[in-house]
Amino acid sequence: MKFKKGQITLILIIGLVILSSLGVIIYINSSGKKDTLKADELATMNFASVRGSVQFYVSECLKLNTLSAMKNYGIQGANIDDSYEWYIENNLKSCLKGFEEFKNAGYEIEEEDVKADVRINDKSVVVKVNYPVTVSKGDIRAKIDYYQFSINPLVSVD
Repeated sequence: MKFKKGQITLILIIGLVILSSLGVIIYINSSGKKDTLKADELATMNFASVRGSVQFYVSECLKLNTLSAMKNYGIQGANIDDSYEWYIENNLKSCLKGFEEFKNAGYEIEEEDVKADVRINDKSVVVKVNYPVTVSKGDIRAKIDYYQFSINPLVSVD
């Protein structure tokens, strides 16, 4: 079979059109997947930010409770560690106000009991708290268990 120059040119043009169309289709499909991935990454990053905000919120209340305990009980005396622990375990949740701001933003918050461990020495007051808090929205969940605050006991807490 013998082809004329015009037929060969037409076959080449049709081939290039088909090849270009396939390239465009592949590009559109792959860029659509990238956009979906970016949206998922954005949701995860946003949720990580909320998780960090919850952790910061609890840590700030822990700081306030520790400073308040220092003001109320001082840093010396028998069973002072126990007094701090009792104070923090009984006042931390009231400082958090039920996580209302987070709940109003559409997040679900599940809380467990607060368990404080306080160590006081000449150089520091170290408070470690086991207080499991689960933050969720839709299918995304994060659990934060531990918080810590330490301060030099010679710092004024007025």
